[in-house]
Amino acid sequence: MCILIFALPEGSQLAVRDVAEAYRTVPLHHSQWPAAVVRVDADLYAIDTCAAFGASPSGGVFGTVADAACDIFRAEGFGPLSKWVDDCFFVRVLRSEISAFNRVRKEWHTLIRSAGVQHSKGRRWFGGQVMEDGGVFDMFEDCYFPLVDRSSASPRSAEDQQYAYNMEDIDRLSDSLGIPWQRSKDVNFSFCATYFGLAWNLKERTVALPESKASKYRAAIVLWQSSARHDLKETQQLYGKLLHASLVVPAGRARLVGLECALVFAHRDPLATRFPPRSVARELA
Repeated sequence: MCILIFALPEGSQLAVRDVAEAYRTVPLHHSQWPAAVVRVDADLYAIDTCAAFGASPSGGVFGTVADAACDIFRAEGFGPLSKWVDDCFFVRVLRSEISAFNRVRKEWHTLIRSAGVQHSKGRRWFGGQVMEDGGVFDMFEDCYFPLVDRSSASPRSAEDQQYAYNMEDIDRLSDSLGIPWQRSKDVNFSFCATYFGLAWNLKERTVALPESKASKYRAAIVLWQSSARHDLKETQQLYGKLLHASLVVPAGRARLVGLECALVFAHRDPLATRFPPRSVARELA
């Protein structure tokens, strides 16, 4: 998505939506019910007829459904859009920019088609070409479908009238697909939004760690430094926070080596507390 931000037309806006009870919207085939029996008490059993939150296969099952939903939205001319588990983001462009941006997307599709679909472990992505700055052209869709102007689909505000679509247009299609949104978590279209724990600013074309999260991570470092020894869980918690921060602070990745070594040592006895490698103190300074 970082590549997309720098290529979006001026004036583009971002919205974020969360699927309500995501896994519970995926029913299990009746042949799978015997494996989903839950004991309520000594004499009472119940059948969980939907994908269960926390069950290992459920994430993959919902991911398949969510990927299909994204493809349907793209085929209907919405986008650019993508998702991370049950969090979805929708980008809309000004109507005046649709034709020019569709030409750019067509060029991207040609590049993507030449490289084919890419697979990295469990991740599926599109692109693969090395750009002039040395970065890799990495997209979450193949850009096959052009964006469509839906501004005449229904009455709308003056601001919404300037753009290709609005939240109500999303609702009409998602209602027909049976996608329930957690409306209390909706982030309506604007130039700035938080997605995947990062602050995305389409006007300034920046991606940053929100100050609230940065403060939380700094506090975690201070707490870590207050103790000389740490167990596996403590090490994992700090490492996870700093790894997330490194998505927007790439130079920080080199400063995680000591913690990665500490994770290896801690796995031998997860409950034991250990002194971390000396390099960790320098890396966290």
